[in-house]
Amino acid sequence: MSDAFPPQQYPQDQPQPANLGQPPAQYLPPVVPPAAFAALPLQETEPLEYHRLYRGIRNYRWLKPLLMLVLAGAFYLAFNVVIGVVFGIVAIAVAPQWLDIEFINSLVVPDTQNPASIAVGLGAVALMIPAVWLAMLCLGIRPLGRGWSVGLRLRRGLIWRTGLLAIGVMGVITLLDSVVSPLFSGVSSDAPPAAASPEFDPTLALWSALFIVLLVPFQAAAEEYVFRGMLMQVLGAWVRSPWLAMLLPTLLFALAHIYDIWGLLAVAAMGFTAAWLAWRTGGLEAAVAIHVVNNLVAFGVMATGVTGETGQTVTGAGPGTVIAEVIGLALFAWVTELIWKRGGWSRTRIDFVAPRPLPMAPAALGSHTNGQDSLV
Repeated sequence: MSDAFPPQQYPQDQPQPANLGQPPAQYLPPVVPPAAFAALPLQETEPLEYHRLYRGIRNYRWLKPLLMLVLAGAFYLAFNVVIGVVFGIVAIAVAPQWLDIEFINSLVVPDTQNPASIAVGLGAVALMIPAVWLAMLCLGIRPLGRGWSVGLRLRRGLIWRTGLLAIGVMGVITLLDSVVSPLFSGVSSDAPPAAASPEFDPTLALWSALFIVLLVPFQAAAEEYVFRGMLMQVLGAWVRSPWLAMLLPTLLFALAHIYDIWGLLAVAAMGFTAAWLAWRTGGLEAAVAIHVVNNLVAFGVMATGVTGETGQTVTGAGPGTVIAEVIGLALFAWVTELIWKRGGWSRTRIDFVAPRPLPMAPAALGSHTNGQDSLV
């Protein structure tokens, strides 16, 4: 027996205790039951960048981000099923022709000469936000603003400033595209625009324009909240480096579109710039701003029919468009960082999380001190 503990004498004719050679109970460290940890002070996290904010959940466990993905996808699917059922009931009662397969197929690709396709397409994407929110609430990931920024909310000053900047940058991109694209296509930069479709209906275009103005901010914000918000934060909960959290959602974002290679490259440039700004500025404000303005311009041009196309097509972009996009987005990122620094917004936050219980000894929950039970 170690000399660190006082010897204990036992009569030779009595059975020896099973723990002979172990320190007496009064020398054992107290065993703390899990319930007692609720009373212990919370621990500070390290300064967390935007993509690491899930690590600041009070009861974070590594499995929660994975469950977030599964639940959010399930809720989004459920929302669409419910809306589809409601649509079917309304169609049967009001307009049975809506159930015609050709009409349903016309809703798949947004076309500004079909306002219903604009409303359905943009509205369906906007449902991603409540799907993610519901998943967060189910898993105790609060507040919901954790998905917006390190300030746990949308920082309005930053989004308005970058929104105005985005309008100017889109003008620069449009001008550059008109100058650079003809160099690759062999078409003169002063060539007249394509004529509008002979079936162009201004009334339908106006209805589409109304849906575009009302729904694009929610549609663009939803895509940012999922691709630059949830996906970045899920990956950042497991991997400290921001590069995987930026690159993988950018790839998924590009593949979610129907364009050819040049269109996909342009979308990827937009996605990576938005991801880098979310990490650099600590939130989605700048990403939402450039995405909203970009989509308003794109859908607005389609609504006018000046290019001869009123809906989304697989082709349309080219190397000149990609070059103009990259230059304009680089300008947007540079000026956004200047705005962010001047505004004094943070890019990290410190959260308080519950301490993790230590492994319990295979004894009773209480500890014995001087022969009396006490909870420590």
